[in-house]
Amino acid sequence: MRKREPVGKILIERLMINESIIISALTKQKADKTRICSLILKSGALSEEVLARALSYQYGIPSVVLGKSQILLSNLAIVPYNIAKQNQILPVAISGDKVIVAMRDPENSQIISELEFISGKKVMPHIALEFMLSISIDEAYRLYKISRDGLLRGKDVPANAIKEEHLETAIAELSVEPEAETADRFEVVSVQDDIENITKGKDIADTFSERKKPLICIVDDEPEIRTLLKKIVISEGFDSIEFSRGDEAFRSIPKILPDLIILDAMLPGMHGFDVCKAVKSDTKLRSIPIIIVSAVYTGWRFMEDIKKTHGADDYIEKPFRIDMLINKVKALLRSATPPVGTVTGELSIDVKNLYNSAARLYKEGDIDGAMFQFKKGIEKDSFYYRLHYGLALCYQSKKDDYMAISELEKTVELKPDFLPALKSLAILYQQKGFRNKAVEAWERALNVAPDEETRSKIKEYLIKIL
Repeated sequence: MRKREPVGKILIERLMINESIIISALTKQKADKTRICSLILKSGALSEEVLARALSYQYGIPSVVLGKSQILLSNLAIVPYNIAKQNQILPVAISGDKVIVAMRDPENSQIISELEFISGKKVMPHIALEFMLSISIDEAYRLYKISRDGLLRGKDVPANAIKEEHLETAIAELSVEPEAETADRFEVVSVQDDIENITKGKDIADTFSERKKPLICIVDDEPEIRTLLKKIVISEGFDSIEFSRGDEAFRSIPKILPDLIILDAMLPGMHGFDVCKAVKSDTKLRSIPIIIVSAVYTGWRFMEDIKKTHGADDYIEKPFRIDMLINKVKALLRSATPPVGTVTGELSIDVKNLYNSAARLYKEGDIDGAMFQFKKGIEKDSFYYRLHYGLALCYQSKKDDYMAISELEKTVELKPDFLPALKSLAILYQQKGFRNKAVEAWERALNVAPDEETRSKIKEYLIKIL
């Protein structure tokens, strides 16, 4: 967790607020443990929007101005009241596979992880003033009990406002270089030129291409567990391949086409649930059985949720009984359908044609047509990074930035050194106010920059943000 600048200092130095307001609030805070921004808001000295902007600077993420927002009550279905109240969180907007959550503590990774598990959506944390959040939670859930189809209307929303979901956000102003906004536009390229990138790691695939035993893929970040699982599967007459990170396994699975995957839930690089969902969403891979292993998520309810939400075939808790694991592995192997395709890693003719067709449509300005073709390509091969990159650029053209971010994240998961996607991701995060994520993306871009000129430009962007 990074060291945060005091919000009082931000108000005085960046937002030019009178120092006496801050001193008065700090004096009151000695007797009242309420956070300083809430104290200032209750005193009437500053508006919620100004204070929210200060919090946005402090945390490096967007903030929600609840007083100016209209929130669909149907959003509340994903978070029970007691959880929302205890953790001071409020789901304020849902778009596709993402949910924007107003939070008192947006760096609480545990609650974010739990929300993502429960909802099956990517949580986009936004900071909110504690005082406004507390009263908004109470009022929203009170209205939710009356009708799930209504709106929570902020106190500063005009009475004649259109009755539709509207979220007011305050973000720290971030300048983006004009040349960066138009950089790396999409071009039609030959998919054949990418084969060497797609088949990176093909030597792993070659090891098992002529295999005579079932291959079990083991993914766990604990060396002792990986060693134990490897001994177990080998003793039962199977081959094994091991990974310690979720992203490494994710990139390798379509190349090696294992017969079964034993997958830990909590993994670095990429969460086990996300790996599972990605595999089960791919037409070539979805028949591969997956057993989720976890010491964190326990109980039969979690087991049913994991199967339903993420597509896992079975689940076992740590610590596990060896005989139970062996029985589950054998049962799934007996009933499994062999995965579609081969371990060559080459793209099918259909995917190549869909990609080039989509690229041409994009270049001609037919964004809807390009999106349709990119999506069809992803249905056939969700592991080809350029399809996700092309779809991301389509979303950008339609100003659907959060969906663009999602596809760019998938692109760099599949190809971590793809500089155009990293730069586009960094720029989008800057524009949406996610300063920390922008810095992370620029740093990753810096590490894969091909020449000194590119590195120098990236360093300039980093210095401006920091």
